[in-house]
Amino acid sequence: MRHGLVEPWPLVLILVAVFVGIMGWVASRRVVGDYLKETDFYHYYAPDADRLRVGQTPKNPNHGPGYPLLLVLVSPWSGDHFAGGKWLALGSAATTALAAAWVFQQLLGVRTVGPGLLFLLTGANFARYSVQATSDLPFLALAVLTVAIVATNGPGEWARAFAAGLLTGLAWLVRYNGVFLVATCLVIIATREKTDDRPDRRLGLAAVFIAGALAVGAPWIVVTYRLHGFPLYSQNYLNIAAMAYGWPPDEDGMRPLSAEFHTFGDVVRYDPYRFVISYFRNLVVTVANTLGSPVAILPIGVLALPEPCTCSGEAGVRRPRCCPSRQQRSSR
Repeated sequence: MRHGLVEPWPLVLILVAVFVGIMGWVASRRVVGDYLKETDFYHYYAPDADRLRVGQTPKNPNHGPGYPLLLVLVSPWSGDHFAGGKWLALGSAATTALAAAWVFQQLLGVRTVGPGLLFLLTGANFARYSVQATSDLPFLALAVLTVAIVATNGPGEWARAFAAGLLTGLAWLVRYNGVFLVATCLVIIATREKTDDRPDRRLGLAAVFIAGALAVGAPWIVVTYRLHGFPLYSQNYLNIAAMAYGWPPDEDGMRPLSAEFHTFGDVVRYDPYRFVISYFRNLVVTVANTLGSPVAILPIGVLALPEPCTCSGEAGVRRPRCCPSRQQRSSR
């Protein structure tokens, strides 16, 4: 067996190192944030980091305290919040790339690692956010790392389930839409191939995962309930309203919306037909961007599509269910 063909990690490490080197130089040249992407950093995240440092409650109405907490943790090394935000983003980009390569190998086979990593690292948005003081890359890193941990087979599955729960809770504190990781991880726990398929064992792993998530998220749920009278309080519905109905998606545009909309239900009921049309229009744009710029260079995005269902002929390589092994194909 030619191990160079089935062991992609030397190439993975080289690609990630090159990416970090180039984008690290770019990050070192940035001394101040921009208005469009890093406004929230100056308006919410950096002030909330200062509040957390002195034991005060964060004021961001849209997100939890996860990202400001990360800024507090890196600030002794970085010297200031903006520098900490930049280097936190770059470290998160490297973590995302490595964790994504592992997920590709574990779930789809080694042949998907190279195309998948090129798809990721050549994306304009991925490069852009890797040097910006925003919560995008830290959240993405937590999400992909969580999936990487829970999708791994082998010993220590109870510890991995708990660790995945902890990371899920932290991802939720960074961005509330991190709640999608709960369903994602539970599905993986319930359906992945394992030697021991007993339902009670899978239920136990799911319970350990939920316990880990609650260990991190529950304290903030209690604080939010005491502050706002609702355990999952958020004003993200104003962002949804601005996007759905064509208002400017910045603070100036959303401020008047707070008088019109008070819940997500208000947003949907305002114009249900227009809301649905806007949702599917945004969905189409997102899918299109996934296959091309700014998420990936267009040829790489399109060429990466068939790889998940491309079968490796090497023995011992895991395949998705849609891909029979070479022996299975020859026996038909």
